[in-house]
Amino acid sequence: MRDNERNSGFSPVTFILLRSLSSSGIQSKVDLGEHQGKLAIRKRCGFGLSLDELQTLLDAQLVYRQGLSKAGLIIPENLSSRVTGGEPYFLENIDCWIEGDNLDEIIKSPTSSPEKRAWAWNTIIETIIDIQDYAGSPCSRVLIDAKPANFIFSVKDNQAYYVDFFPPLLRGEDGLVSPYFEVVFKRSRELMTFNYGDTRGQITKLLALAKLEYSDYYNYLLGLTMEGIKGRIPSTLENYIISQARESFPHMSLFYSQPPEFTLTVIRALATT
Repeated sequence: MRDNERNSGFSPVTFILLRSLSSSGIQSKVDLGEHQGKLAIRKRCGFGLSLDELQTLLDAQLVYRQGLSKAGLIIPENLSSRVTGGEPYFLENIDCWIEGDNLDEIIKSPTSSPEKRAWAWNTIIETIIDIQDYAGSPCSRVLIDAKPANFIFSVKDNQAYYVDFFPPLLRGEDGLVSPYFEVVFKRSRELMTFNYGDTRGQITKLLALAKLEYSDYYNYLLGLTMEGIKGRIPSTLENYIISQARESFPHMSLFYSQPPEFTLTVIRALATT
């Protein structure tokens, strides 16, 4: 990414729209098109934020991408990132298009072989393990939303790309996700940090999702998870995940059904264990 593009304000960027795509992201509009002669994906997000807030997220996003790459995640080439628009303003990212299926499609497809489904699931588990803080704490070195739809398998490169960069998930001096804007996250900083930056939250959130969306394969995916984490994460974290799975993920259920004050109390208690 070139600095003059990243900070270019409202200078024109040529993007030839081919078609709009559906998006499960936060306040995102996603399009497929061409940019600089390359097939590209454009994501527009952050609607409703001020110019200063969007600039803060733009700057944080650059640091976030660098952190993801340093942690070993494979991410698409970024072609342009900027704040643009006008009432509303928004953050626009243009990345190289990755041709392939996202891991959600591979896992839930009845035509996927057991081997391919296992590979897709294990790719996510391995990613979560690889970004652990090796000091033994539950905190990961980078924060990611490790849901299958955020990974795309490229047939050309024979590897999985992580493709979710908004909002950028950095860790502030207090250990919590930063920068934080409630209108973007919708949930508390503590819950976002647990879900995206704590091995326990990342894996139990993923398993709770699997139980809902991949019910036909859930027991198989659970078995792969337990096999994948055994002896590779601290025993306290492993025991927490086993306990939550055995009890159908009571913490995840409570986090999304109880007032924020309750969530905060539970997460603060987890921080001491």
